[in-house]
Amino acid sequence: MKAANWGLPTVNDPAYCWGARAIWSPGRMIDIVWDRQGWGGEHTFEERNRLSNWWNRARDVLEARLRELGVDGSSEEVVTVAGDGYRCSACPRRSFGYLYLVVEPDPSATEPLRLPPKDKPKRRSRAVAH
Repeated sequence: MKAANWGLPTVNDPAYCWGARAIWSPGRMIDIVWDRQGWGGEHTFEERNRLSNWWNRARDVLEARLRELGVDGSSEEVVTVAGDGYRCSACPRRSFGYLYLVVEPDPSATEPLRLPPKDKPKRRSRAVAH
């Protein structure tokens, strides 16, 4: 198993991967900190760009999946999203504030990555003056 400087070990044995220890709490955005992420293995500039672009789309999917499963900071559950040839695994590791991630190429992830439906904007009620 490869491991990036930060994050979880890989599931497969890919030539390269990206990992991070993100700041996260349930219901909030995953916040990637610039100095808590890194690459493992050998990769080209094009491979790095493709993986980065996939992660930028997969982040929304992962956030929705974490909410759907009710994962919180005390969890040791590994949540996975995959598609379009990549896999992302994430786990809070009972850290109460961090989410450990690894993104890796996965040839078995042939289905398209399914983005979560966008929430419809809520109608705001108007205050009624008396």
